[in-house]
Amino acid sequence: RDEPSEVQAIADQVTGVLDALEVISQFDGTNEAPTEQTFSGAGVTGVEADKVLVSNDVFMGLPSTDRDEQSEVQAIADQVTGVLDALEVISQFDGTNEAPTEQTFADAGVTGVEADEVSAINDALVGLPSTDRDEPSEVQAIADQVTAPLDALQIIAQFDGTNTVPTVETFET
Repeated sequence: RDEPSEVQAIADQVTGVLDALEVISQFDGTNEAPTEQTFSGAGVTGVEADKVLVSNDVFMGLPSTDRDEQSEVQAIADQVTGVLDALEVISQFDGTNEAPTEQTFADAGVTGVEADEVSAINDALVGLPSTDRDEPSEVQAIADQVTAPLDALQIIAQFDGTNTVPTVETFET
């Protein structure tokens, strides 16, 4: 680092990172959109070509001050990647490959899925086209449809006169 060329190389690298972070932090949908190379140039890993559009949508919805540092962008990219990877497992599940788990559903942003309900939800997924289960809202609706009767049966089976009283709605579910 004592040679001018070495110092210049470091300065160029820092400038490249700052320029990439500027593109990410200022993106509003009408200006230059971050690309896979932009994220890489900012030192952000995990934003592959197939995840750039969704990542850009997420970043665009955040204040620029929440996405102007490498650590902030990396944390957001990791969350987006986690959701997309989980949705990939869910949408591609066909009963013979990697099965979604309770954690997979949680990573996809699906709430209310208990370990003992995963098998029933997975059974329901197999019968649906992958395009009907590749978004969090779609998977949440499927999970809710499957778990509501299971939850109702549990309330009915566990009723002992001192806990939650089954209602008409419970029996209708």
